[in-house]
Amino acid sequence: MIHRLSLLTAFSLLYTAGFSQTTRNTNNGVIINSTVVVSEPVYVPVAPSSTGTSAFERKVIRKMEDEQRARDIEYRRTFETIEKEAEEKRREDAYRLLPTYYTTQVVNMRTDGGIEYPIMRQLPKGTVVKVVEGGSFLNGGWWLIHVPGTEAAGYVHPKFLKPRL
Repeated sequence: MIHRLSLLTAFSLLYTAGFSQTTRNTNNGVIINSTVVVSEPVYVPVAPSSTGTSAFERKVIRKMEDEQRARDIEYRRTFETIEKEAEEKRREDAYRLLPTYYTTQVVNMRTDGGIEYPIMRQLPKGTVVKVVEGGSFLNGGWWLIHVPGTEAAGYVHPKFLKPRL
């Protein structure tokens, strides 16, 4: 278990992070003490101090935790933004691949496929549309279309549409 240390001890452990090693030179009988310094921060488990943490230490610890929370929030925002932009690009690419047609005359765009459904709007001759979903031309199926650059989407009969080349 890792306990919070006094600031002086914590900083010395984090920045010098060393340990002593005693070696004996057998030729001369000399004892050599040396310190090995580690480049990575090392967290050493220690028993908590009997006096507890001071107000200053608690303030520093709280500030460090707040900074970490802020970094975590920024990371999540960045990740969510990247995901949202990727999804928008996938949709744009898919939309670009939809077949493009134009109307051969004034066409009624309806709320569903069939003349019994209400007319949403009339599209003038030559209006460019994207076909989102097409029914079979042989069975008289209606096509769900979208008018690029608008929010308009509805159903038209394919006999009023010609492919745009």
